[in-house]
Amino acid sequence: MFTLQHPRYCCLNSPKNHSNNGNVEPPAKISHVDLFNILPSVNPFAFLCLVDTRTKEKFRAKHIMGAVNMPIKKKDKFKALVKRFEKLKCEASNTLIETVVLYNEKGKQLDNLQELIKLISSKLNVFRKDIRILAGGYREFEENYPFICLPEGSSIDPNHHYPSIIVPHFLYLGGSSCTHQQILDDVGITYILNLAVECKKEYSNCKYLNFDL
Repeated sequence: MFTLQHPRYCCLNSPKNHSNNGNVEPPAKISHVDLFNILPSVNPFAFLCLVDTRTKEKFRAKHIMGAVNMPIKKKDKFKALVKRFEKLKCEASNTLIETVVLYNEKGKQLDNLQELIKLISSKLNVFRKDIRILAGGYREFEENYPFICLPEGSSIDPNHHYPSIIVPHFLYLGGSSCTHQQILDDVGITYILNLAVECKKEYSNCKYLNFDL
């Protein structure tokens, strides 16, 4: 594995969610790689609201770090969804939110999707184009990033950030805050190409190549 120590920037291309006849199309899906790259522990400037629609029991056992729980059932009606949404203790009222990502266990069609989109659009004041569905759901995400799926009440040191993924399982991009040994071990980085003059520390488990630019 390689990582480049350099400032990073990540953004998503916004898909069109309106068809030619004006009807609303289902939200675009987001891959586990793209979601990882906009998580607060990777990119603190992504302004993401992550919603776990699984049961409370599954959420408490483990969930993607930073997610809030909003269990969705087929029998739920719009008024019930509104009441549940109002109870969420999260940054849902933050007007800076740019992307909302919803996920369930396996990434299949979410129940009451249209009602949920309507609710999120009205309450968060975000456009439908900013709402995404996690492809593969929680299960696929956890298979690839188990270190960032935590039980309720757990957290990661806010001073440590994971590097962005450029090529999955091969090439990463991050700054000096990504070089904590635990971060390197989690991601599996063994080679570091250092482009930062200020960062000279080397870790015993990694091979370094330094460039003074």
